[in-house]
Amino acid sequence: MANAWVLLPEPQEVEWREGAFAPGRFLRMRVDRRAWAPLQSALMETSLRWKEVGFSLQVEPYEGEGEHLSIVVERPRSPLPELPEHEEGYCLAVDTGGISLAASSAHGLFNGLQTLSQLVEQARDRFPCALIRDWPALNLRGIHLDLKGAMAPVEYWIEVIQLLARFKINAVLIEYEDKFPFTSHPDIVGPGAFTAEELERLLTVARDHFVEVIPLLQCLGHVEYILRHPAYAELRESGQLTQFCPQQPASLRLWKELADEMIAAHPGIRRFHLGADEAWLLGDCPRCRQVVEERGKLALFLDHVNQAIAHVRGYGLQPIIWDDMIQRNLEENSLAALPEDVVLCDWFYRQRSPRAVSFFYGGPEGHARYRWASRQWEEIDPGVLEGEIHWLEEAPKPVLEFAKRYWDRGEYPLYGSSLPWVRFFIAQGRKVIGASAAKGADGFAAFCPMFGPRLDNVATWALVAKEEGAEGVISTAWSRYDGLTNPCEPFELGWYTYVASGAFYWEGRAPDRQTFDQQFTVAFLGKEDSAVPKALDWLDRGRQRGHYYLLRSAQRVFETCQDGATPFGRRYLEHLALAARLAWLQAEATQVLRNAWPRGARAWQGLLAVHHRERILNAVNASREALREWRNQAGPVLASTLLPADVREVIDTQCFAYERPLELLRAFIESTAPFQEDAS
Repeated sequence: MANAWVLLPEPQEVEWREGAFAPGRFLRMRVDRRAWAPLQSALMETSLRWKEVGFSLQVEPYEGEGEHLSIVVERPRSPLPELPEHEEGYCLAVDTGGISLAASSAHGLFNGLQTLSQLVEQARDRFPCALIRDWPALNLRGIHLDLKGAMAPVEYWIEVIQLLARFKINAVLIEYEDKFPFTSHPDIVGPGAFTAEELERLLTVARDHFVEVIPLLQCLGHVEYILRHPAYAELRESGQLTQFCPQQPASLRLWKELADEMIAAHPGIRRFHLGADEAWLLGDCPRCRQVVEERGKLALFLDHVNQAIAHVRGYGLQPIIWDDMIQRNLEENSLAALPEDVVLCDWFYRQRSPRAVSFFYGGPEGHARYRWASRQWEEIDPGVLEGEIHWLEEAPKPVLEFAKRYWDRGEYPLYGSSLPWVRFFIAQGRKVIGASAAKGADGFAAFCPMFGPRLDNVATWALVAKEEGAEGVISTAWSRYDGLTNPCEPFELGWYTYVASGAFYWEGRAPDRQTFDQQFTVAFLGKEDSAVPKALDWLDRGRQRGHYYLLRSAQRVFETCQDGATPFGRRYLEHLALAARLAWLQAEATQVLRNAWPRGARAWQGLLAVHHRERILNAVNASREALREWRNQAGPVLASTLLPADVREVIDTQCFAYERPLELLRAFIESTAPFQEDAS
């Protein structure tokens, strides 16, 4: 970076000036009385942050004048420039006499305080003179809190929201599932759920930090947490636990009862997410199949979802749904049946650049989507093609029209937009929120995200959302792929990409990873210099290749960099060290199994030499012992961010697939007789 001062997100306009503000250790901050009440929590946290670097801050209200709100520290001399028009924007000036901050809203002042506190934490005693005008590129900048797996205590989620707000995240999408304290149907409530009092505390903290809470209640699919109970068996589509039968009236009645309770617990919310994704069983039972045969699958879907949407609209809330079922079942003028004020949440997790060689359109029965690309790539470079490809040269007319109108960016047919559905929906007059993946998209049993792909996906979404005019982006953070699978990455392991989300969605410009790595090191870890970003890359490459030295070196960095880190940075590094050690233990166990089992036939025949037998057993026992040690190490680390039952399940998920085969191999080898040479 050109300047020594690191700000994250990086402001839109910064002018570093000559000179510095060199105050004593006692500072007076005067806050516009009109913003005094909504900023109380932020002001207390600001005082604590400044105290940690040696400042005693006296905060008091004053009678502000004029159209804008302001905060003043000591006696600044420089006039502020014109304020940005955005409600969250602010102007911040530091001169030799003091600091002045102005905004059109309390939220704007809050954002300015976060930037100022980062500067104070780095400057220590001499604040550089600067003039900053700042505003967000995207209105909605969210993180997904998926509570269906790996649940944490409420104190952890409170700290999560406080930390996200520091990096200008302004929304959390909370997917409660069975962690909401339902009273109308208490049998749905799962272990570790929030109490009503805990939920109220969480929502208060979000409000005090200007973080919008968007509740999510699935209205069709992904309702395993409900349908697993026998009392709701009649609502199952074809007897399956994953989806409501949309032709069963009681399905919608139950959902409305749950939605009523959830909405009542969130006073002041503006939006409500109804889910509605991955309804794989649409048209499966006889009643639903008849509707599909007569009117089509999309009609069956919208008949049900539109009633849920109408219920949410009755509360004056803006409905949001995932867009994949619309994409898969698109028909001519099909969007006309969807109310115009519904926001479509467009999710794609593998896109790593705004430019792509293929795009998705339509799909068969089940999970897959059709991927379209030019057949020319078979001759140019077939290595760029992924998955099952359908050729553009053979595509039906609707696909070609979509490709030329929404995918093409001037390089047809070889390249186009990686996220064309944003442009498509906006062209139809619809509002769109993008959905990237900060974690939870690298394997249903992953313990740690792949940081490079996750960072690229977040950056791609930031650029495309700004370019195409989307409302914003929510970085998803799945904790289970569905309610019947095992947990994937604990939330704590996603901070690198949560912080990147805050930065990229605010900045809306092409990021430079080296710059971001420096910003992350300073602003999140609290260290001037660190090998952690390099170790994250080693962790990615080590897992891809099963490379012992990369993984061991990454673990060493995560362990040694904990000294001097922020408390939350230290906790994150503890989790990363755990992830690196697990990765090389899993790679080691895989290698032991791969090397040993091919000798199983000789062992069975009594032809395995004694020294080969001993090598196998020694390697198996060493690998099993190392996994046991990891279990013991993981428990205390994970206990800082997970409830006890979830700690056990996460550890079992990561270890069982290696421990059990190793135990079977040990038992098998020990049950066979070694080869004995003829003594004569």
